[in-house]
Amino acid sequence: MNTRFKEVRKYLHLTQKEVGEEINISESAVSKIEKGTGSPSRQTVTMFCSAYNVNEEWLRTGEGDMFCEPASDELSALCARYKLDALEAAVLKAYLELGEPDRAVMRRFIDGIVENATADASSSDDAPSLDISAEVESYRRQLEAQKKAAEKSSICDLTAEKEA
Repeated sequence: MNTRFKEVRKYLHLTQKEVGEEINISESAVSKIEKGTGSPSRQTVTMFCSAYNVNEEWLRTGEGDMFCEPASDELSALCARYKLDALEAAVLKAYLELGEPDRAVMRRFIDGIVENATADASSSDDAPSLDISAEVESYRRQLEAQKKAAEKSSICDLTAEKEA
């Protein structure tokens, strides 16, 4: 298995460090696996195969194709395209499997995180703080005042016409 592990890494043009980071083991652990002086845990093999779409049977025995059939589902394609690790893929999958109400809750949560990060970034730059909600509310009041004035004006015009 050690030579096949290395073969995959070389085929994908990855360093031992990159593989280790992806599957949560040290660079030296990857080196030991490839040299045959260490053997990977079941979890390490599973994460390696999942991360790089490697056929586990091939990795363990040398039988079959090096890679699994290309993933046909969109989630797997996204994970491969953006090089998501196993945790990131699980988070994305869990989010996508949520119902719409739960997704809305998650979006509000994430919006809060982004808002706080943006506020932190602008305050650290000594930039003036923008209160968008207050600006929107002010604009809304202006529009309502204009609308009321327009309605009042047209009522006055109608009253003047009736009197004439």
